[in-house]
This record gives sequence, C-alpha cells and structure tokens, in this order.
Amino acid sequence: MERLKRAYSVKHITSMFDKILILIEFCFVDTVIKVRLVECDPYNIVHNSNYFVWFELGRLDYAKKFGYHIKNIRDENIVYMTLAIKCKFLKSAHYDDELIIKTRINKIPIIYAKYSFEQKLYHMKTGELLAVSQTQNVAIDRERNAVLRLEEDERYSKMEKSIREDIEI
Repeated sequence: MERLKRAYSVKHITSMFDKILILIEFCFVDTVIKVRLVECDPYNIVHNSNYFVWFELGRLDYAKKFGYHIKNIRDENIVYMTLAIKCKFLKSAHYDDELIIKTRINKIPIIYAKYSFEQKLYHMKTGELLAVSQTQNVAIDRERNAVLRLEEDERYSKMEKSIREDIEI
C-alpha cells in the first residue's frame, strides 16, 4: 500500500483507465499451499500436474477476495471457462514444502469479459520462484452461447469496485 501511495498521487490519476492500470499492477492475491504426500512421486517430488490444480486454487482465491462467489455462479446464466493455460516449471517442489501462489489479472478486459491471469509459485521459506503460469479465461452467456461484453458482466464491476476500495483509490 505504501509503495502505491509513493508511486502514484491521487492527483495524477485522471482516468478510469489509469486507475485500472494501477489496480492491476498492485493487486496480487496470495494463496498458501502445503504439499501433500499424495501429490508426490516416490522420491517426494511434486508431479507437474498438481501445479495446475494449485493455480486454479489461486484464481478462485482471487475471485473470492474481490466478490466472485463461485457457489452462486452455477445458479446463474454465466459460465466462466479457462481457454488456455501455460506454465513454465523452474524448480521442483517437494513433500511438506510450504508454497505461496501470487495471482493477479495481467491483461485489462476492455470490450469483452476475457481475463488473463498471471500466477507465480514461490517456495515460502527460501523465496525461490518455482513456476510461472498464465491463463486466459472468459465469461460466457449460456443462453446466447457467446462471450459477455464487459458491461454485461456484473461481477467484474463488483470486483473492480472491491479492488479500488482495497487500495483506497
């Protein structure tokens, strides 16, 4: 928060676009993971497929923090889908390691409700970066079978408001 206040004076924030850029740059949500034995091979090294599950947990925590309640989504006419995911594995995680996933939106949705998340997985004790992931997600209207326009995605507006309040803009 202090870094944000030093980097930007409210006087210099003139447009909504500037505000969104600031929100994206400074809003990481942290998710803590403890590696379980079931996620490891016989040598106590985590299997790569588990990273994708952990990254999904990070995106869900991001959504919860900013007003998306996943339980209610199934009752609505909107479906949230992951279109693509890529991951660069840098180092292995091991049994009983404590890890932290840092998640943020890294591409501003402008017209359509398409979101791009950046996620980084760190070892909690050493601070070493273990993996980096990027996903493309989208909100789809079930009835029309079409991507929502941003103004149709009420959850995005709520999330943006929540982020703004979180960093006091």
